[in-house]
Amino acid sequence: MLPPTVSLIDDPTAKEFNGTPLLGGYAVDDEGVRAQKVIVVDKGNVKELLMSRRPGPDSADSNGHGRSGFLADAKPTMSNLFFNASETARCEKGNQELAKALCREFAVAGGTIHLSRPVKTIAVTPQGVRVSVGRSPPITADYAVLATPPSAWPAIEPALPPAYHVSMGDAVKYLSDVKSRFWLRKDMSASSSAGTYGNTWEGTDNQTQVDGQDIAFSVFAGGESAHRALDIYERKGDAALHAHYGKAIGKVYRDYAKQLTRAKFVAWPLEKWTRTGYSSFAPGEVCRAGPLLAAPYHERLYFAGEHTCPAFYGYMEGALQSGLAAAKALCDKVY
Repeated sequence: MLPPTVSLIDDPTAKEFNGTPLLGGYAVDDEGVRAQKVIVVDKGNVKELLMSRRPGPDSADSNGHGRSGFLADAKPTMSNLFFNASETARCEKGNQELAKALCREFAVAGGTIHLSRPVKTIAVTPQGVRVSVGRSPPITADYAVLATPPSAWPAIEPALPPAYHVSMGDAVKYLSDVKSRFWLRKDMSASSSAGTYGNTWEGTDNQTQVDGQDIAFSVFAGGESAHRALDIYERKGDAALHAHYGKAIGKVYRDYAKQLTRAKFVAWPLEKWTRTGYSSFAPGEVCRAGPLLAAPYHERLYFAGEHTCPAFYGYMEGALQSGLAAAKALCDKVY
């Protein structure tokens, strides 16, 4: 249901959280059942539903969550809902360090890294794969792993059947360097959401600010917010785009313009090597394309990327997990 790093707990018996009193608690629900702590989701998996005295298909007993409004029947209702995320590790110098470390290890192992040689065609045969890279001689191998998003896949021979199709969604980022965590002085959070710009958060969250270092204030947008920004960028240019974000963000964070030192627009749908944002599966695609992308095409071509990892669709963790899965599958095949 959710990534394995996420758990949800509903606890009406909790009276405070980190010293802050909670208002959603109670000792007995509206049906006279003692309040109980319920682990709804544990490490991404649904464990138990909130229940009243009315039986359900998965439980015949109440767990103390029958609540009712004025003159209404009691229904299962949450109280103090706690969201726990166990994903705490971060790359100190950014996620790109993972790619650099992989390149170093690959070179030590005797591998060859071909840069600036975009793949044109991947031909899969019973004997192996032949990768065409423009005017350079083709590269032949026993197996290949295709780790680019489907929107940027090269030609594949034999052609992939339509069942392999995965829908992708447009997404953009607007990255701002600001002088300080100015929102704290207004008792605000760096996290916000607005239809005009998307969602904001602090990219340097929980990091100590040293002299001369800016704070990363990030915007992520998909759907209509992303399309609006892309349209402004393509039709009116860079200056109009910065003005758009400055005005939209400034309505929520009044000191944003004073604190801003520089900003960068990341338009993934316009990038030649991505042409999209993240996977955005249409109804039926997970069950149809998921198993196909988890298996090698004609036993030679493996797939990787967040779009192939059901637990982390749309996350970098999905890309990492899919790479590990593809590597393991290859090792099991070869060794």
